[in-house]
Amino acid sequence: MLVLSKLRIWIGATALAVLATSGGVAQAQADEIPPTPPFTDVATSHTFFTHISWLAERGISTGYGTAPNRTFQPAAPVLREQMAAFLYRLAGSPTYTAPATSPFTDVSTSHVFYRQISWLSARGISTGYDLGGGRKEFRPGQPVLREQMAAFLFRFEGGTPHPQYRPNESRYFFQDAVFHAFEQQIRWMGNWEISTGYTTSSPFARHFRPGDPVLREQMAAFMFRLDHTLPPSPPQISMPASAQLDVGSQVELALVLADDRTGTWSTSALLPLPPGLTLDGARITGQPTTVGTWVVDVIFTDQAGRTAEHRLTISVGTPADSVTRSDLATYLYVCADQPPVTRPTTSPFTDLDADDLGYDAALWSRQAGLMSASGTTFRPDHPVTNADLAQQLYSYKGSPAHSPQVVSPFLDVSTSHPQYHFIDWVAATGTMRFDSTGRFYPDRPVSQAELDDLPYPCLAG
Repeated sequence: MLVLSKLRIWIGATALAVLATSGGVAQAQADEIPPTPPFTDVATSHTFFTHISWLAERGISTGYGTAPNRTFQPAAPVLREQMAAFLYRLAGSPTYTAPATSPFTDVSTSHVFYRQISWLSARGISTGYDLGGGRKEFRPGQPVLREQMAAFLFRFEGGTPHPQYRPNESRYFFQDAVFHAFEQQIRWMGNWEISTGYTTSSPFARHFRPGDPVLREQMAAFMFRLDHTLPPSPPQISMPASAQLDVGSQVELALVLADDRTGTWSTSALLPLPPGLTLDGARITGQPTTVGTWVVDVIFTDQAGRTAEHRLTISVGTPADSVTRSDLATYLYVCADQPPVTRPTTSPFTDLDADDLGYDAALWSRQAGLMSASGTTFRPDHPVTNADLAQQLYSYKGSPAHSPQVVSPFLDVSTSHPQYHFIDWVAATGTMRFDSTGRFYPDRPVSQAELDDLPYPCLAG
């Protein structure tokens, strides 16, 4: 006797026993049955009444016609288009936007099951029939063969959701599946007793009949057992282990699961996101403000409370066209008509030699008291932020008298910002250009195009 776990059918049902085999699936009875049969052609005495009733209760199959005269047609073959609808509903009818162009030449976007068939393709559950030249057919009106059904259910569960062989004594070995193209999937079906196959003259072997069409009553039993016998699998996060971002760039990083289950995303408080980024549903969004590398634990919790963690390394760098301190020193030095500088015997900078390009500009910046060049390092390759540029333009102009506004003109710059005085000055004088968002983005690196586009080149006049 096989007692199936997680039995969630009708109140009062306590056990489900395998009694015999018929048509390649086991017969079953419940201690209690639903008070009213959902289909007129499926009597309470039907071998698969419990399974078919469960299919209706879950909304996986709506049958034919309307209540109270709905039929199930249990002995009819399952069509491929119906299989797509069954699996989509078994998955909980997940949110899915079908593509504007069909992945299959024989399934139009107006097909009644277009969303479900497209979802089946997007999940990799069905690959269709390859016609060559990038064209594929789904053949929605053809019956599903038992070998195809095994592959569909196997992929539906994620490909290899559980060990191929379960360590117990109730396995079913299918003699006609040896060396078959879908041998692994068919053995998986027998191993988890989703299918018990057909008896043969040998007590040690059964047949699966992979080339036979699947009947609707059999599919009800297969799906019932798939839902009730497999142990619950934890969610799996399917995304790269690292992300390379540019500081100041607009980020929208999608968090992706291996399946379509619903749940919530979170990040570990001990390993937070880089400054400027936030978690918004299933996306990491925002604008990173700081150069560096962060290791983040992304966590997904499904509706059953099962969790999955994914360690994501986020590296934030500077864009390729960012203005460096050396670039800005050269820009201001040229604006000043390249005044002569006194070259010391040795470079005052540990990170800039006298032969380096931009050395005179850096030396001039130091002698003019610009760019905080009074130390032993100049940091020539360090990016210049918007706030840095505001400060250097203010200093280059001779640090004119200025009374900052009591209320900041920018949403992202408080009056307590260490560079607020300079930022308010460039806003008041129109020395830098701003967009219409009401933000200054003080920590965003300045691009070469933005430097070239300053309203007042060299602050003339």
